[in-house]
Amino acid sequence: MKEPPQTEEEFEQIAKQLPQPDIYRFIQKATPISELKIYKISSQSRKRRNIIDKLPNRFIMIGDAYCRFDPLYGQGMTVAAMEAEALHAELGRIANGESMDTVIKNYWDKLPKLTDDPWNMALVEAYRHPAIIGKRFGIGVQKWFTKKIYRASAHDSVVYLRLAQVMNLKRSSTAFFQPSMLKRVFRGK
Repeated sequence: MKEPPQTEEEFEQIAKQLPQPDIYRFIQKATPISELKIYKISSQSRKRRNIIDKLPNRFIMIGDAYCRFDPLYGQGMTVAAMEAEALHAELGRIANGESMDTVIKNYWDKLPKLTDDPWNMALVEAYRHPAIIGKRFGIGVQKWFTKKIYRASAHDSVVYLRLAQVMNLKRSSTAFFQPSMLKRVFRGK
């Protein structure tokens, strides 16, 4: 994997090679507000469903303990908050007579659904970089479709709004599979 740019000149050379010249033109006119800083994350991770059987009784995970995202995508805190809300809702069921074991099982059942969309989005973005290691089954099709969405969002405000909603976890990624949205995505320019 090529190392990130170490100097402003290297950064500008990368920007110059982008398919859209707008970013490079903007950088040429902009004044840096700080020195160039290099960011790296060691890994992203999500626990598998089968881990539940190996945990102590009534043990739960929340936030990065269950699913750790690259902070660059800005989804980790949102997902952790969604997990906290799910846990709160489940714990509230104790007042209605549910057992703690049932509450914890229900919470564990909800975790994959809460994390599937943001996790898949993070993987698709991460696997755009060939040096990233990991299983890539199905990622190629997702990358292809995501590229179509990005391209359509550049000229179609409806697609762009849907993309923003999905990326900000306000809607599920399945919202792109509605016939009217598919038509917009594949209309392309």
